Amino acid sequence: MAELKELSGVLHPNTRKNKPNSPDFIGQILIDGQKYELAGWNTKKVNLEGKSFVNIRANRIISTHPARDPFQE
Repeated sequence: MAELKELSGVLHPNTRKNKPNSPDFIGQILIDGQKYELAGWNTKKVNLEGKSFVNIRANRIISTHPARDPFQE
């Protein structure tokens, strides 16, 4: 993955989705020098304007070395 810039990140389709509740999108973001893992799920709901949206979750990355992907478990 390319180096992240402060207050920016990347979110891409999850090509390893192996369970129905696995996220549809995964990625990372950098906030205050700390990396966070991102996960996003397409919803079947719509907002007040009738448009669909993506729910997201961020988890702070504690380790500085590559680790398992927690969104695939």
